[in-house]
Amino acid sequence: MNVLQSVGALIAGLSLLTTIGCADTTPEAAATRVTAAPTSSSTTAPGKTTTTTASPVPTKPLTTAPPSELLTEITAVYDAAYSDLLAAGESADPTSPSLANHILDPQLTQWRSVLKRLATDGHLIRLTPGSSGWRRIERLVERSPAMIELIVCRLDLEQEVDATTDAVVNEGTRPLRYEETFTRSGEDWKWSKRVWIDKSKKASDCAPE
Repeated sequence: MNVLQSVGALIAGLSLLTTIGCADTTPEAAATRVTAAPTSSSTTAPGKTTTTTASPVPTKPLTTAPPSELLTEITAVYDAAYSDLLAAGESADPTSPSLANHILDPQLTQWRSVLKRLATDGHLIRLTPGSSGWRRIERLVERSPAMIELIVCRLDLEQEVDATTDAVVNEGTRPLRYEETFTRSGEDWKWSKRVWIDKSKKASDCAPE
């Protein structure tokens, strides 16, 4: 399994970093997903039946998360954490002190593990040249005064490249849906957990922007 696909997405946000750095999907998280297209079966010959499963249907929620001071604050932390993560990925530096500015354990330890694997493999992360991604906050849930969850669809276009040859080893090309948790640490909010909640590991029902 490669770095882009390892834990469930540096980029489940760095899509690349897409299914990396993610916790396993939980039943509670699964309840937030949009239902995928149904499975269909067809008989091709007497006594033989083939079964195919349609890809999830791209959807957008009826509404995105309504504007609020809290959403603005959490989104700023989220974007800053991603910037720090990408900067660390560009040098494959698992010890980067800036990662702790906006990320908290257990997510911090997961990202450092991803970066360590990149360094061991002699790989780096970079933005795909000439491309830009997007992210859409679909829902904000205030679990407690010290815990916030965001349901997010995002497309992160990054490449995993060989640091010596500059050859592209892998790259993020599809949107993903996550449940992102933020925990208050002192006076600040920090990103503390990610769960990849797409119904299918092969396709997402996140509609493009």
